[in-house]
Amino acid sequence: MEQYQRKTILPGITLLYGFPEECCIYAAEGERALALIDTGMGKGDLPAALEALAPGKEILVFNTHCHFDHSAGNFRFPAVRMHPGCGRDQDETEAMPGAGRPCARRIPVREGDTFDLGGVTLEVIETPGHTPGCICLLDRTRRVLFAGDLIGSDVHNVWMLDHLPWVKFSTVSLECYLRSLEKVEALGDRFDGFLCGHDDRILGREYLRELMRLTRSVLEGTAKPERPDIPSPPGQDPVVCWRVRGEGVPTAILYQEESLHDKKRG
Repeated sequence: MEQYQRKTILPGITLLYGFPEECCIYAAEGERALALIDTGMGKGDLPAALEALAPGKEILVFNTHCHFDHSAGNFRFPAVRMHPGCGRDQDETEAMPGAGRPCARRIPVREGDTFDLGGVTLEVIETPGHTPGCICLLDRTRRVLFAGDLIGSDVHNVWMLDHLPWVKFSTVSLECYLRSLEKVEALGDRFDGFLCGHDDRILGREYLRELMRLTRSVLEGTAKPERPDIPSPPGQDPVVCWRVRGEGVPTAILYQEESLHDKKRG
């Protein structure tokens, strides 16, 4: 089996990479334990990579959310911590054609839960929008926020799509997404930058500010969106969605009319 490559992002924070279609997988070390943040597509031997990185340390596994590129590797671990809102997405990931693998035990995490790794504490921040179960993890010691797809679902495009012809999406709404961005902004100086699910750099707060501006412009009707060219598989209808691009930083939001507003219940 092929092995993961490693890149040191900060002292004690390592990016594991090397397989196509996977998200950025992070290992955050403390003196006693290591937190694995997302499990990718399960194409490599993650447990072996972690043992080589931090021999003998306890491993706590987290999903920032449960789209397949972040959680298909869960089967390699006995237990994974995820938000309760991830349930449907993880069910669908495990039912993907060719999956047929044992499922990790799901341990629910909620807003404000903290995890002591030994001199390093991670705190759960609930940030629904891209999916109902999205969370960020605040590394209080190293002052970074593991943001999953809050800042970009494929490098710097945030996918806020209600549906695609060939894959099930679980977006909540752009209104909900804005509330989560504002919640992260309200953390103030508790962190200095973002580690995201599809970028191997620490991103600054300018990305957060620009995404808030873009989201508000869409909801207020002042944005100037374009129709992106998203290729569809043979025999599938073309994707109908819009993209609004940022200014000053390379970011954009892809959205559909169905995903703009909170769904009314009842």
